[in-house]
Amino acid sequence: MMDLANRDGAIKLRDHLIAYWLERGYEIEAEVIEMGFTPAMRSVRWDVRTNLVNGRPPASARIRRAAA
Repeated sequence: MMDLANRDGAIKLRDHLIAYWLERGYEIEAEVIEMGFTPAMRSVRWDVRTNLVNGRPPASARIRRAAA
């Protein structure tokens, strides 16, 4: 199982989320942030922050396509 809390895992998760929503016509914002040392994990924790609301992109993230 992939560790999504380390830097590499967080970057992969960010890239996956962006690609997932892009395929569905949304351009979301996502960034990887270092949260510092976490004693419970005994390591540095990395978070992925997005503009998703309840797991869905906001309406403003919809890609406008030109009419053919």
